[in-house]
Amino acid sequence: EELVGFVIISTVLSLAIGSCIPGISAFAYFQMPDEIAAAIGTPLGKASGDAYFAIRNGVENWIDLSQPRALIAFPSYHTVVAVMLSLYVRHIRWLLVLMIPISAGIVISTPLIGGHYLIDTLGGIALAFFSCWAARRIAAIPLAAPDGLEKRAVAAEMAA
Repeated sequence: EELVGFVIISTVLSLAIGSCIPGISAFAYFQMPDEIAAAIGTPLGKASGDAYFAIRNGVENWIDLSQPRALIAFPSYHTVVAVMLSLYVRHIRWLLVLMIPISAGIVISTPLIGGHYLIDTLGGIALAFFSCWAARRIAAIPLAAPDGLEKRAVAAEMAA
């Protein structure tokens, strides 16, 4: 329940916020040549910046899913997922010990390879903690059974 709630809340909020605050990576903004972007393993070179500006300036008004382009947004969802996984396994000590370095590596590499700004990463961390808190609060709400359903369940148990 917690993980599903966590994913739903963080995804909805990330899409809502990211749609209002689209971003361009520093790599694309400063027009890093695509050869250098390929050498460091990031898809966020000049072509990514061209795609961002085409959408922003109204030249293109759709995103073609058959030609994915690396567009970034605030908050960084890579960071959200990395922190979310560590928070999810926090009660399984041996798994947490394995997950923390992996999550830290993802968070640290997000600005370096993912082209996010530090504020995108900090926003992702904040969104992860908020989503965890919200998912736990929602999961703690007792669900009331529809009228009569509980009585039928008890009657069925007694009959069995």
